[in-house]
Amino acid sequence: MRLGRKRGAVYDHYFLSSERGHIKRFKCKHCHKETSQNRKRMEGHLEECPTLLAAAETPAAALPTPARDLPTLQPGRKRGAIYEHFSLSAETLKGKRFKCVHCGKETSQNKMRMEHHLLDECREASVAVKEAFARTASADATEVKVPPRINASEFNDFEDKMVLALVTGNVPWSFVENPFYQAALRHLQPAAPPLTAAYIESTVVPRLEHALDEATRAFVISARFLTIVVDACADEYTNIILVNEDGVAKLLSRASPGTDGALAMANVRSFLSSQAVPPPAIVNVCDGAGWTLERKRLGPMYEVSLSGGCLGLLSMLFLKDLLQTVPSVLVAITSASRFVTSVLQSPTLLAAAQLKSFARAPARVDGPSGSAWVPLGIELKRALRLSQLLVATRDVPERPASEAVATADALLAPFHCLALLTELRGTSSGQCLAAWVWALGTVLLSPSTSETDKRAFADAFTARFEGTSERHWLAALVLDPRVHGAGLSPKGRRVAEAVVLELASTLHPSLDTAAFLSGLASYMDKTGEFADPLHWEPCYVRSPSAFWHRFQDFAELSAVAKLVCGYAPVAASLERHWLRAALPAPPGVAFSSLERLRFAHAPREDVPAALARFQVVVDVHNELPTSLVFSAPTPPVANDGIVTTSSSTTVAAVLAAVPSLQPLPNPTTALSLTYFDLSAAAQDNIRDAIMTFSTT
Repeated sequence: MRLGRKRGAVYDHYFLSSERGHIKRFKCKHCHKETSQNRKRMEGHLEECPTLLAAAETPAAALPTPARDLPTLQPGRKRGAIYEHFSLSAETLKGKRFKCVHCGKETSQNKMRMEHHLLDECREASVAVKEAFARTASADATEVKVPPRINASEFNDFEDKMVLALVTGNVPWSFVENPFYQAALRHLQPAAPPLTAAYIESTVVPRLEHALDEATRAFVISARFLTIVVDACADEYTNIILVNEDGVAKLLSRASPGTDGALAMANVRSFLSSQAVPPPAIVNVCDGAGWTLERKRLGPMYEVSLSGGCLGLLSMLFLKDLLQTVPSVLVAITSASRFVTSVLQSPTLLAAAQLKSFARAPARVDGPSGSAWVPLGIELKRALRLSQLLVATRDVPERPASEAVATADALLAPFHCLALLTELRGTSSGQCLAAWVWALGTVLLSPSTSETDKRAFADAFTARFEGTSERHWLAALVLDPRVHGAGLSPKGRRVAEAVVLELASTLHPSLDTAAFLSGLASYMDKTGEFADPLHWEPCYVRSPSAFWHRFQDFAELSAVAKLVCGYAPVAASLERHWLRAALPAPPGVAFSSLERLRFAHAPREDVPAALARFQVVVDVHNELPTSLVFSAPTPPVANDGIVTTSSSTTVAAVLAAVPSLQPLPNPTTALSLTYFDLSAAAQDNIRDAIMTFSTT
């Protein structure tokens, strides 16, 4: 029996080939290469042995399993949690090597080195994976140092959303120092340090402002028709908003209330001209700040510029004229509110009304004030419905004259539709123009309105309309397929054709006038290429852009239509102007850079929500739901934070606070009421066109 030191595993791959004295030489069992008895040299040969290398490339099932790899029944030490993130990649005589399952990097079998790679070096492992391993390692009483920053991209997004929540909610920076907030943040991101006010102001806010600038720049470059909307009604600041042809809006700048109009527009020109790729967009201006704008191009790079005042403000002024020149409307609103309140406060009358309507819901006595417009319109419908339910009941106090209430409701119907139109994205100046003609015709054709009141309203309407209207509104009335020239008189049609031809000549200097007018006549009369009823299906007409996209063979006409329909005519809605007038004068505030972020990321009311809010008030059939008969609607809250806190605001006080609109510097370019047909048939056409595409 041979005694001596036990040979290593490397000798399993060699056999003795010669022995001279104390010098022995060995041959490789695989390739029969001879080498001296040197362990390192023998191990080095095995790593380079061509036979072993060739065998390594064959399937594993075809290779012989070395004796040392045979499984044994001897239990070994349990592997740690780190091995869940690594797989065996190689096994040599020098040891085993493992590969990261996330990024594929190879490392030696060293626990500390493997943990360091997973936590500090690996860029593919997610934050959740690293945090889970850190918790497991901590449970095993293994102290693991987790870096303060994990996956910078994901954590930056987390920081941005947290800061935007604070900014849009008007939360002061001191909130982030609150220990409960920091504890909640550590629960969400245990591996990250808490946010601090200094870090937010120095890092997060500049990052958000840079992202907003980049989004605005990309928005401008991709737009085809761009409207610069100057909004001084949403809050105490002056907001300059960019709106493209699809009605998508982006905030360009936000300035203090005292900002000079010329300076603001100069900043707009500077921004547009500083773009790396000058936008080919046609730039228009919708002024809601009361500035007197120049009717000139904004710069040499733009083809033509449309401009005008805010049609939401102009609609509000027309409503003011109605309430002041036809006092019976305001009297009907007041008497209707008193009647509804008296019924809801009387148990006997309330029980009788609920019995007639089969209602069991409890009543709420919270009649509206002048602080919001839509609830005032609904109050008329509530009075009409309650009067019908109590028609056979005697001794009803404060009962209004049903005819007076019904007349007021009918006269206000166009203004309810105007309020909805100014809330919706994609409303054209042609739709608003048609609604104004409808409002004027409704008053003039009302059998219950005195001739004196009719004349007073017509005079006020004419003076305001001819002093503030724009000729391109007439082109929109013609080329917007949703209204399709509804309400135009023969003279108005001739003038509209001239305006459309003028715009087309500006866009296309080499215009074929005869062919263009022929195509315009075919469109107006629905003949030729426009005769197929399929073209006038609501699915195509609902979007002017989609409608004219189908008529690319009428390139010049389509370009003018997209121009006037792509113009955004509303800086703030009628309801927003009413809310602003109902509030006290805003205090002087210092402008902060956060105001731009707050306004840009504030939630906006979507189309379904606007339709749901106006659904009852725009219903000309007065189908008031039973739930609203006995419970007043909640006054709307503006998305920018405007809340009417005073319930005692009167309609007269609101009307007195409505700002005026600057008249045109050249009134000869304005429109005339002789362009419109005020007959009953024309009014029906306008009402059908507006109701079809504004309430569905």
